[in-house]
Amino acid sequence: MPQGNFQFSIFNFQFSCFMERRVAQFIKKEKLFTFDDKVLVALSGGAEDAAIH
Repeated sequence: MPQGNFQFSIFNFQFSCFMERRVAQFIKKEKLFTFDDKVLVALSGGAEDAAIH
């Protein structure tokens, strides 16, 4: 695997972890859910969704 792709995948992983923490902090801050709530999350694989990253 070329080194550039490896560095890009590391960036994506770090960005994903960052976004996960930010979303969790926002949910806690705004008290959007309780511990017993069930939440369904869906994401399509379209190009517009990939552009968000």
